[in-house]
Amino acid sequence: MHQSTFLTRSNAIRLGGLLLGGYISLLIGLVYLGQIHLRQSLFEQAKLTIEKQASAVNYFLSEQQDEIKEFTKNPALNNFFANRAMGMSMKYGLRASLLTVQNELKRLLNRKKLLGQPVYTAISFVDRDGSILVSTKETEKQKVRSFHLDGDSAPGVSLRIFDNKKLGYDAYYVATIDYHNQVTGLIIAEVNLAKVVLPLLQHSENNRVDNTLMLIAPHDKILVSTAPVSDPNSFSTRQQTTLSVPLDDSGYILKGIIRNNQQMLLTSPWFLAAIALLSLPVVGGLFLLLRLNNNHLLLQAKYLASQQQEQELRYFRRLLDLSTDLIAVIDPSTSRYLDVNQTMCTFFSLDREQLLKKKFIDHSDTYRTIEQWRLFLKQIRKNERITDEYNGQHPDGSPFFIEINAHYAQLDDREAIVAIFRDISERKRSEQVIQQANQRVNAVLAGIDAIVYVMDMETHTILYANTAATTLYGDLVGKTCWQHLHSGQTGPCSFCPNDKLLGDDGKPAETYIWEFQHGENNLWFHSADCAIPWDDGRYVHLQVATDITARIQNEQALQDAHSQLEALAYYDPLTRLANRRLFIDRLQHALHKADRINSGLAICYLDLDEFKQINDTYGHEAGDDLLVQVGERLLNNLRGEDTVARWGGDEFALLITNQKDEEQCVETLSRLLDCLTTPYEIRSTLFQVTTSVGVTLYPKDNGDPETLLRHADQAMYLAKQKGRNCYHFFDPEQDRRINMRLEQINCIGKAIKQDELRLFYQPKIDMARGRVMGAEALVRWQHPEEGLLPPVRFLPLIEGHRLQLSLDWWVLDKAMQQASFWQTNGEELSISVNIAAQTIQQPGFADRLIELLADYGIDGGLIELEILESGIIDELDTISSVIRQCVETGISFALDDYGTGFSSLTHIRRLPVQTLKIDQSFVREMLDNRDDFHIVEGVIGLARAFELEVIAEGVETTKLGTQLLKLGCNYAQGYCIAKPMPSSEITDWRKQYKVPEEWLKAAAEKTV
Repeated sequence: MHQSTFLTRSNAIRLGGLLLGGYISLLIGLVYLGQIHLRQSLFEQAKLTIEKQASAVNYFLSEQQDEIKEFTKNPALNNFFANRAMGMSMKYGLRASLLTVQNELKRLLNRKKLLGQPVYTAISFVDRDGSILVSTKETEKQKVRSFHLDGDSAPGVSLRIFDNKKLGYDAYYVATIDYHNQVTGLIIAEVNLAKVVLPLLQHSENNRVDNTLMLIAPHDKILVSTAPVSDPNSFSTRQQTTLSVPLDDSGYILKGIIRNNQQMLLTSPWFLAAIALLSLPVVGGLFLLLRLNNNHLLLQAKYLASQQQEQELRYFRRLLDLSTDLIAVIDPSTSRYLDVNQTMCTFFSLDREQLLKKKFIDHSDTYRTIEQWRLFLKQIRKNERITDEYNGQHPDGSPFFIEINAHYAQLDDREAIVAIFRDISERKRSEQVIQQANQRVNAVLAGIDAIVYVMDMETHTILYANTAATTLYGDLVGKTCWQHLHSGQTGPCSFCPNDKLLGDDGKPAETYIWEFQHGENNLWFHSADCAIPWDDGRYVHLQVATDITARIQNEQALQDAHSQLEALAYYDPLTRLANRRLFIDRLQHALHKADRINSGLAICYLDLDEFKQINDTYGHEAGDDLLVQVGERLLNNLRGEDTVARWGGDEFALLITNQKDEEQCVETLSRLLDCLTTPYEIRSTLFQVTTSVGVTLYPKDNGDPETLLRHADQAMYLAKQKGRNCYHFFDPEQDRRINMRLEQINCIGKAIKQDELRLFYQPKIDMARGRVMGAEALVRWQHPEEGLLPPVRFLPLIEGHRLQLSLDWWVLDKAMQQASFWQTNGEELSISVNIAAQTIQQPGFADRLIELLADYGIDGGLIELEILESGIIDELDTISSVIRQCVETGISFALDDYGTGFSSLTHIRRLPVQTLKIDQSFVREMLDNRDDFHIVEGVIGLARAFELEVIAEGVETTKLGTQLLKLGCNYAQGYCIAKPMPSSEITDWRKQYKVPEEWLKAAAEKTV
């Protein structure tokens, strides 16, 4: 009885324990399975996120590649290469083409945006040799060596990655430009991956799992990551799971690292203790609670995945709507639109609902009929992809041109055509403009008065000849140059410049300028030859030859007159030695040369002792004979490169080159003193004279010509004080003089900044017509202590100094402001402004001058720039080019103080100036000094020969004006007419001024 009851209890206990253990085991199993299911759901959600982001990144990279490839077909690029193929230079036309390309690059840069931010950091147009032609950002690099093209380069677009030390990695889309089936350049678009791709990767980072997304290039190079990761393989597989998604066939991979939650409830000791203490109802309730919680987590995970999918779909819809291309899905059977992006709606000025009711054939003139559409379907089903162009009309009737890339696809077991449309209307219009431009160029080449032809540099076959060439030589195209143009030749001409047109690298060299006389017709030609690229990629010889026979004949006729003028202007009539002007000119050149080759000069001032007594005792003729013999001895004892000049009276100046120091100079001076003290025989009488010599050495005495001569003169007086018949070296007291000059220059600089300078205007008149033709702007300094200072007090101090540039622009600004004021008040008066040669040589001088004219709204014809002939000798070609650019705007140029400098006919011939100004030093004394009279007469003749205007300065008497009118000079300025005055007095002066009757009478007599 008792035993049976015990057994029954034991079994009951066992059964209860078994049931409790079963419940606990069941609870643990359900918790474990729930956690596994939840973790799998979160993993699938992360996987879906990575795949969506891979699609977004892949679409972004391919879209930019297509965009850059399309831009290589931009008409602005073809226009540039067409202009360069025609031989245009940066000065004439090619710069405008580059500006057009730069504007197109900036338009693409501003248009391409992602999530409100620009996609491209910069876009550059690169030449075939790697040099940057134009870019959307300023760069110090003139050549991109990494992207240099070789002869085997193939057209296409490539993606290259470079490490940016500061901003991560930069992606470069490198697209080759195909011009006439030849790769001629590159378009390089720079994308900072950290700034552009990273927002795409972070766009869906709203999941609650701690994941990491990375864009990896080949060889495991991490380009972009949403979290700091140095090595994509350096993680524990127990705590993280890696998922890699390749981006098409580009070699790039989007890799995601998914964090695994390894901690589970079953491993907690507290959970096991709670299970042991809980009773069966508690376990049952906990089981029910965990099950409900697990179901809730599963539902929440599915909901989040659904929300994420909807968000990604909206994101991709937004990407499609942001695309600049027109994207549509078309039903093949009806040609009706199934879906379109916002860009297409904007293009047709319809909303999405209205456009989805339309058909593709409604908008196309090319595929308007059913037969045309069926033919299109047949082709696309066969090829699966078609690229074509078609035209149509907007709802308002305006035409458009579209390039279509259509793909045949199966979408949800349904046929569809995915089409990407690109608006090429602007390109078509540009092609038409380029065609018209080519027609204009051909018309210009046919109409210019110059021989233009192109020939092959190897075979000498003529490929093109303009109308002027065929008129003179007949039909040339297809014929050999040296056989047809030069009879009697058995081979190419010895003077042919083909070997000068290409550099050592095989690329075109600078334009070769030369002149030649044709052997048969004796015509002279000025020829400009260069190598230009031809359509087939080879370099050919372009020659532009202008008939200059008349100019050569005029130059030959004027050469004698120039020689006479030179003799009068630069040589002493008694000794035939150089005079002051020539000596100063040679000294100026010697100073430049000494600076260039780092050598020294000796400037000597020589005076004959007691020469006055010889003149008074034996007469001036004996004195003149003595001076002639002194000059001959000086010439015989100096080298050919040295200069001897008679300074006046019994004074001479010597310029001795290559004098390193005083010791070397002493040997030369001792030899000169010995030869000069040897007795002179004049008219059977022996004379012995001594000489005092003052010497200053350059660059020890680092001064200008006037200063050096003044120092030598001072040293000569010290030699006389020492007892005569000796020499003395000048002590420059270098520190004191330099500091004084620097202090004066600083004061002038402050005066410019503090607006202490004033412009006065000296009128210029037409004496023959009695009218005011303009005014010259002359600067004055309103010194706060010394009052109004003339220019001679401060302008010489800044000559050649950087302040000269600041002062020139200050004067130009004020003069244009005054011209604008006069123009507004109905007084159009031209203003002449003196400009230093250094200012004209500044880069961008012409552009800045044009901008200044535009700012004040005045015509270029109201401004005349005066340049000194002596300042342009060394840079004649550069200055001549700048002057031509300015002349195109209407600005005129005058050669100032003509006759005081080198006065070369070359300057008049090569400089595009319109006026010569006769220096006042000749004009003032022309009535009393016969040499000055002949110089003025010669300058007027030169101006008339070159068809230039001439104006005389320094007209201080009525007689001077009358004589100038008789010589043919009608324009003048000087104190006889008016002194320089403030602008406020010009109007009153014009009202009361009357031209002298003598001038009007002289002009009338000359006309008769």
